[in-house]
Amino acid sequence: MSHSVKFGRLELGDHFPFKRLVFFLSFSTICVTLFLFSQCAAVLANDFDRCAHADSSGVKIRACTRIINRSGYEKYLAVAYYNRGGARFNQGEYDLAISDYNKAINSDSQFALAFRDRGEAQLANGDFDLAISDYSSAIQLGLNEASAYNNRATAYRRKGQYDLAIKDYTEAIELDADYAGAYNNRGNVYLDKDEYELAIADYTRALRLNENDALAYNNRGNSHYKKADYDLAILDYTEAIRLDPEQASSYYRRGKAHKEKRKHDLAIADFSQALKLEPTHKDAYFARGDVYFSKLKFDQAVLDFTNAIELGADDVATYGSRAQAYYYAGKFDLAAADFTEMLHLDPGKSSTYTARGMAYYFDGAYESAIADQTEAIRLSPEDAVAYTRRGDAQYANSALELAIADYSKAIRLDPKRATAYNGRGNSYLRDGDYDRAIKDYTHAIRLSPKTAQAFNGRGLAQLSKANVDLAIADFSEAIRIYPEFADAYWVRGNAYQDRGQCALAVADYEAALSVKPNQPRVLNSLAWTLSTCSQAKFRNGSRAVLLANKAFEMSTDPIYLDTLAAAYAESGQFESAIAAQKKAIEKTPDDAGLGHEFEARLSLYERGEPYRDVAKQ
Repeated sequence: MSHSVKFGRLELGDHFPFKRLVFFLSFSTICVTLFLFSQCAAVLANDFDRCAHADSSGVKIRACTRIINRSGYEKYLAVAYYNRGGARFNQGEYDLAISDYNKAINSDSQFALAFRDRGEAQLANGDFDLAISDYSSAIQLGLNEASAYNNRATAYRRKGQYDLAIKDYTEAIELDADYAGAYNNRGNVYLDKDEYELAIADYTRALRLNENDALAYNNRGNSHYKKADYDLAILDYTEAIRLDPEQASSYYRRGKAHKEKRKHDLAIADFSQALKLEPTHKDAYFARGDVYFSKLKFDQAVLDFTNAIELGADDVATYGSRAQAYYYAGKFDLAAADFTEMLHLDPGKSSTYTARGMAYYFDGAYESAIADQTEAIRLSPEDAVAYTRRGDAQYANSALELAIADYSKAIRLDPKRATAYNGRGNSYLRDGDYDRAIKDYTHAIRLSPKTAQAFNGRGLAQLSKANVDLAIADFSEAIRIYPEFADAYWVRGNAYQDRGQCALAVADYEAALSVKPNQPRVLNSLAWTLSTCSQAKFRNGSRAVLLANKAFEMSTDPIYLDTLAAAYAESGQFESAIAAQKKAIEKTPDDAGLGHEFEARLSLYERGEPYRDVAKQ
């Protein structure tokens, strides 16, 4: 009867020593001779036989127990306890097995097999020091067998005493040159020590001795993986799978190798098969979630990270990965909740406060964002990133002076931080300080020439200074860098509109809407051009009415009403134009500076005339 114990990559099965059952003398013969007609003689003979030979652990335990409980058989107690201990070991009852081995040893202090097998039970129980002591006693008593050294080496390995483990595995190999398991196990220790070539050599020897050893292929694959030899690792994992297609770990590890080679679909297939074989494999869920994240499939990544957490991977790394997936999926409140959980698990981490602050920022919770970045700064006073992010939140909160102060601090800490220059440029732009804005945007561009936002911001500053050609050049560069930059198309369209270049303006507005449909301000700008362009071929009153109505439904800004009135006038619906213009005038604050323009257009509509825009440049 055999048993096995697993420790990570360690698999002691075929070469974990069989319980060497101690055979009793055939008492059945003695009983038949001495008590030929006695029924109890047959019962007693059966108990001795079953205690030694029964396949069922339960039958063996009961038979050995009856022998132990009989008086007059003290000389057989050591063997009976030993055999009962073996049966209990096979049932996973390690404490009871140890108790029986203790009694066997108490009965016979020279019982080497009992020391050895008690060592096995101690090893299975995780009591490595006691296991080592027992194996050593067995060896000292003359049990000079390879398995005893192999198993003592296993205990040393579990204690992290790698050199002693290697010494014992080597002794086991010297005693049995065909001991494939000892080569495999010594390879595991070399792998633990990052001595990959030695590990590979031992796994290869193990495979020469047993070419059908799936575990050795798997372990050699691990060594190749650690060396970043992913193709060789995949070959070994594939062979391990061929030999043992029900082993989830081989699929999982091959999936990791595919992931490193960026073969994401193959990686997902392997992780999925691992989970089919072992539905509670939390590492496979995490790894598959990581691949989904790389493929920008954030919702699927969230599902896998959640499964990993529910299966017990409730650590900082897993919550952090799910937080990132929520963040990039635009679920900023859920991302913030996971960052909060990370802070519960690992308090005082400034980078986590910075990350949560960014989630709050994009969720529109600017005060919470400022508070988190402030805490990050308290924990890491020299953190330029936290100052930059707090500046972003201050800017969004309309606290321009505080934003400029934070960006300036970030620049002092890190003069090459382009995002800080860009952020400060935004603040200067909003504050009307266009020259400083242009200077900061230019510095950001010098540090990071592919920053589309900096070109766009500088273009806005140039446009505000009536430098239309420079503005258009900057907007065009922003679009070249980032062809999906809807805002850049819109502001360039506005620049063309100001110059009376209606065709180019309409093309840019259409491009902005193709990238990001249903933007009210872009709908409004397009409707305005179609209503007021001085060139008749670009005007389209009926479409302008549809666009302006749609924009106004999405936002009640009085400027949108002004555009709707112009659209009605262009389409000849002057009563509707007059009504819309009056509403625009009514809703416009006195300090908006638009009253004169709106009144002038109202007069036109009352005379039955549409409005025509005049180029500003």
